[in-house]
Amino acid sequence: MIMKFFKNNPLENMEKKAVLKIFNDTLDNNTMDGIKKGKIFVSDQAINEAIKRCINREEKAPVQSVSVQSHADGRLEIFIKIDDEKSIRLTGMIEEFICSGDKAVFTYKTNSHTIEGRLMPSWIFSRLTLGFMCNFINEDKIPDNVDVTIDDNVIKVDFTKIIESSKLGTANIKGIRLLDILEVVEAVPGDGGIEIKTRLNIGKEIIQKVSSALKQ
Repeated sequence: MIMKFFKNNPLENMEKKAVLKIFNDTLDNNTMDGIKKGKIFVSDQAINEAIKRCINREEKAPVQSVSVQSHADGRLEIFIKIDDEKSIRLTGMIEEFICSGDKAVFTYKTNSHTIEGRLMPSWIFSRLTLGFMCNFINEDKIPDNVDVTIDDNVIKVDFTKIIESSKLGTANIKGIRLLDILEVVEAVPGDGGIEIKTRLNIGKEIIQKVSSALKQ
């Protein structure tokens, strides 16, 4: 997708190399291959390992473990082990998952009528978001005050702070953020993992900014 874009675009060779270099320096080869196709598959195993690392880093984590299981019909199950005697299972759908410019939002709707214990679900869903974005972020630390709202059976996470503090969020080409070029538009659970759909926002405005920046 990236190279196809370049073939039909007036970017000069120096500008092409600058855009590709910032992508290659920030993201691994598998993620780059996925971006070229417009979709990246993140396995449940990778998500669960990222969440586990995050929990292990926190001395006062309110749960012992959190894991997900994705299904071909779009369902996402979340398993929460609080202690040896108590656990919770949530089943639901991802209604929204986008990361574009200054907006990064994840919305999950459960089949449960209400969510009990608002503090714990808030903590859990900020860690889930990190797990889903593990191919992009490669970090286990969650910033303070991630905005999580719960309305009946709908949980909405504004993960802008998670992205902004990551390598992806700070990467730039002379002040032009990678986040202004790469967009995440959807997350779709499938058999054994979640497909993160992406697109490149390289319109005339971005082309002009890259060109101007490289001439300075």
